[in-house]
Amino acid sequence: MRALLKSVRNTWHAAAHDSLLVLTARCPLRSRKGVAALHAAELAGQRLHFAPVVSDQQSQFSVAGRGETARLTGAGQDAAWTIRSAADSLFSELQELRAEGCEVAPRPRLYGGFRFVCDRASASAGAIDPWQSFADASFTLPRWLLLSRGADSFLQLAIRASALHDQLQVESELAAIEAALSDERTTPSPTPPAPKVRRQDLPADQYVALVKSALQGIAAGDFVKVVTACRSQLTSDQPFELARILGALDDSYSDCKRFALEREGSVFVGATPELLVARSGRKVYTEALAGTKARTVVSEDEQLRAALLHDDKERREHAHVITAIVDSLHGCGVEAPEVFATQVRSLRNVHHLGTVISGVLREDRHVLALVRALHPTPAVCGLPREAASEFLATHEPTPRGLYAAPVGWFDAAGDGEFWVAIRSALLRDRQAWLYAGAGIVAGSDPHREYEETAVKLRAMLYALGVST
Repeated sequence: MRALLKSVRNTWHAAAHDSLLVLTARCPLRSRKGVAALHAAELAGQRLHFAPVVSDQQSQFSVAGRGETARLTGAGQDAAWTIRSAADSLFSELQELRAEGCEVAPRPRLYGGFRFVCDRASASAGAIDPWQSFADASFTLPRWLLLSRGADSFLQLAIRASALHDQLQVESELAAIEAALSDERTTPSPTPPAPKVRRQDLPADQYVALVKSALQGIAAGDFVKVVTACRSQLTSDQPFELARILGALDDSYSDCKRFALEREGSVFVGATPELLVARSGRKVYTEALAGTKARTVVSEDEQLRAALLHDDKERREHAHVITAIVDSLHGCGVEAPEVFATQVRSLRNVHHLGTVISGVLREDRHVLALVRALHPTPAVCGLPREAASEFLATHEPTPRGLYAAPVGWFDAAGDGEFWVAIRSALLRDRQAWLYAGAGIVAGSDPHREYEETAVKLRAMLYALGVST
């Protein structure tokens, strides 16, 4: 990177306009901490993290970001179109400069996400909205970005041409990054004492009442499925540390997409098993994930997996999701979506029914258009979508924010990848807000659904160091 910076400073002239540049150089990862080392660097600015599912680590990049060179925001029902329009303008002025040997590095991307229901979340927030730092839609071009895939690692700097001449600032930041990457300490940091946490859950009777209201709506024919969510609030005697949380998620949930997005001191972090949509050229990939059984002991896994595959209520819930996704893909111009065999996805604490779905677009369509068409799926909202959304906006006691909403990235070509942000938490200093939901269909038992949300909360409680 130093050689590239020197070359650019010597040859680049920004007299006509203040161009937006993205510089890419190879980065030897000497640290066993990998891309997470960027978070340890003594740098200011918003933090970003996306880590691929372990089975995809040879094909997808792990990403760690620090700082922002640009942020795009949108509001209301047209947030996706606002973001796309602003992104098109940003990408049109952006110029890439790559050092030799960086051909396989990904082109510049914008990273971020959407709130669950843009036009309703603020209205239902009550006295305090913990999501106030997050716009309805918010995407950033990180100032520093560390990308790693297999043997390939790259460092990217997004910067205005005029800022390149502030040599001391850029050199200082680069030195901090290099110091973090070369840190080869063999003695691990001492494990901090377990935090003392005060936990405030939605009372069981309130959630049961919510489910009973949903069942009444189902019986009346208002909808066939609705996904009711609840929130747990934690207050700790010590700040929640993002690096330790991401480390815990990497250790125990490497079969999920791990992510972190920071806005003004609030961090949304999680490990989600659910892909919303990925687009690469004309190829589209998605997944139906619905139907859950808690894992108990390993010796009982096969019986639980078989029971889940043959559970009538769970299969019906899953079938609703498949049908809705296929219909949405048809509406987006995906030809003959291929629905693969339903399988059981086993995570640390739960089993899920999962079905991969793929197809090919008849014509070019931006990944944000696919996100808008698919979100929210019946797996996190209900069916029909409009009626289920109306029920949730009226009956759920707290706003979801980014919980169960799309988080991911897209580039200038309209390619991208978005995940459904379940198994997640919002952190701010010593406070954390955790969310979990359960799909309600005819025959659902309210008390069993409450127990299911408790099981789903365990993933983030474990990552936060809270005993369950």
